[in-house]
Amino acid sequence: MQRAAAVPDVDVSRWVIVYPVYINARKTLQEGRKMPKIHCVDNPTCLEVQEVCLKLGLESYIETEKCYSRDPTMRGRVRVHLKDSKTENAVNPEVTSRTALLKKIGQDISKNRAVAVSAPATTTTTTAEAGPRRKGKARNK
Repeated sequence: MQRAAAVPDVDVSRWVIVYPVYINARKTLQEGRKMPKIHCVDNPTCLEVQEVCLKLGLESYIETEKCYSRDPTMRGRVRVHLKDSKTENAVNPEVTSRTALLKKIGQDISKNRAVAVSAPATTTTTTAEAGPRRKGKARNK
């Protein structure tokens, strides 16, 4: 498998791990969801999680070779640099804990998807280009 980015020079073992299933609204608590469904989205991806982390100013690293323990088909996780290793202060004052991070990720992915859906399509076909349309059932003659 290919990695999404090169291995960072810093020690990522102390960074917070976020599996997309943590904020997946289609999963139950027993299947691994960690947040209330209000703060979750349907089938988030590692790329969406990393995009939100970068938007929040947090360093992140995707590990595509890792699997979620409760569901081995769910591949990939994101490591997020939440707190400074020397001072233990939050890197971003908006996000001070893992719970706050998961809530913010769910909200931002939801907003990003809403914007993508509401954006108008740039290419449309007219009925003349698409050809004639037949209405009703085809009749045998």
